Amino acid sequence: MVNKKDKETLLEYHCEINYECELDFGKQIPYELCRKKWLNTEKQIEEFISILL
Repeated sequence: MVNKKDKETLLEYHCEINYECELDFGKQIPYELCRKKWLNTEKQIEEFISILL
C-alpha cells in the first residue's frame, strides 16, 4: 500500500513530468494551474495510483 507521503510525491512527479512532456500549445496554461486542476480530479488520481499498485 502507498502511504500518504509517497502518494503525494508520486502525484507531484506525475504532474511535473506530464507538464514537461506537453507540446508548446499545451503549456499555454501555467504549471500551477495545470497542477491544481489535475490534483482536483479525484477519479484521475485514483486511477493513476491504482495502476502503480
